[in-house]
Amino acid sequence: MRDLTTRGRATLLAVLIAAVTLAGAVPAGAAQQAAPPVDPYAPYEPQDACDPTPKPGVVAFAKLLLEAYPLSGWSGISRDCAVGGRSEHKEGRAFDWAVSVSNPQQRAVAEDALARLLGTDEDGNRHALFRRFGLMYVIWNRQIFSATQADAGWRPYACSSAASYDDCHVNHVHFSFSTAGAGMRTSWWTMAPEPAPPASVVDRIVAPTPARVAIEISAGAFPSAGSAEQVYIAHADERHDAMIASVMAGASHGAVLLTRGRKALEARVDTELRRLVGDQRATLTFVGDTATLPDELLDAYRDGHEVRRVAGADAFGTARAAALDMEQTGQQRTAVVVGASALDEALPMVAVAAANDWPVIFTGRDELHADARRFLLEAGVTQVHLAGSTRAIARSVRRQIAELEGMRVTRHGGQDPEGISVAVADSFFAIPSGYAVARQDDPVTAAVAAAYAGERRHAPLLLTDGAALRAETTDYIIRTSSPDSVGLVFGAADAVQPRVERQLRRALR
Repeated sequence: MRDLTTRGRATLLAVLIAAVTLAGAVPAGAAQQAAPPVDPYAPYEPQDACDPTPKPGVVAFAKLLLEAYPLSGWSGISRDCAVGGRSEHKEGRAFDWAVSVSNPQQRAVAEDALARLLGTDEDGNRHALFRRFGLMYVIWNRQIFSATQADAGWRPYACSSAASYDDCHVNHVHFSFSTAGAGMRTSWWTMAPEPAPPASVVDRIVAPTPARVAIEISAGAFPSAGSAEQVYIAHADERHDAMIASVMAGASHGAVLLTRGRKALEARVDTELRRLVGDQRATLTFVGDTATLPDELLDAYRDGHEVRRVAGADAFGTARAAALDMEQTGQQRTAVVVGASALDEALPMVAVAAANDWPVIFTGRDELHADARRFLLEAGVTQVHLAGSTRAIARSVRRQIAELEGMRVTRHGGQDPEGISVAVADSFFAIPSGYAVARQDDPVTAAVAAAYAGERRHAPLLLTDGAALRAETTDYIIRTSSPDSVGLVFGAADAVQPRVERQLRRALR
């Protein structure tokens, strides 16, 4: 399997799954070089400043886990400085690995990885990989293992199931790193010389319709039958609903599917849905009203599954209902406000919202919509990100939001959607693991792609007109990419021309 570490080290797949010894994990060409002494246990270094930019050692470790265990997901590194109390997330030194206790396959994945990280190497070094990566502590399923109390092993972790960020850690593993581990200054990163850079890799998801693109994405994100606990379904012709469903799926580490059926899902969509949930009792959330997704369509899946509908009187109401649903779980106190008539300018922020579990709500261009205002107040939101330029959301709307008590507002705009995508990528993806490219005039496909890229691949969505990538886009890729960065192109060759893929490959070299 291809190496995905930032500095091209031996894959964690070889170390964790094949269970080779640490010395055997040294890449070819370094076999005669003895591994350095194992690191001492990391001291506890709590957050003392706010610098949420993901640190390279954390990003590289996260990539290794996702490469080794495809059933798992990326639940975030950075956290807004205004959210919650002290956390290494706010210094970019913590990673939440999306695996769920209630999913047997994902639970087995987590327990396998943790057992190997905390195992003894051939030289008798206890917790060898945990120490070589510079980990301070790990929290999983109401238990904590910390370097400062290593002899105690796993200890009970006091938590509240209603707390923000799932305090009990039953749907993710929390890893916190020392400053040395986060900065790639521990022995895992220094044990071998640099290999030759690998060839750049660009994958293209080719499908004729947005619904088929969604199926291809879900098949890649959930390769094993029965591995999705949450599935979100929206109508492919309802672009607002599709965007909301995509964000909800990203935030819950679920799958999103699109349909053009009225009384029933098309055969391909139904087949993929049944493969995703398998024999387990899953939660199926249909986003949209009865006019687009009739009750009889939902009724076909009530036997054996929890079936829900998220809908309002219109797109604004549906977005508010979805945002309230997300806020009850995440309690993020941060929201993305989108101009309902300018979804193309909002698409790059979908990747950010999905990666950070931030709800998306819609507003009018010149007036803050009543449903948006109600949500901001009732959810206690304190940070708002405006998605788009003043053409999408006027200054008057920004003023109305800023006048709400305790509200901070940040606009992410630009001259056009392509420029906005680069600006958003620069702001939120300082160390991306990849780059997703989609057409700006296909908001349904792009929304599904953005949610997958942000949540699963820690990749920004970069927009194109389909004919070429702009110079500012390729400049950003060249400036931020590493030898192991990957590209993702969404759309057939007649939609996103081969020239775009060639430009992406050249920028990744």
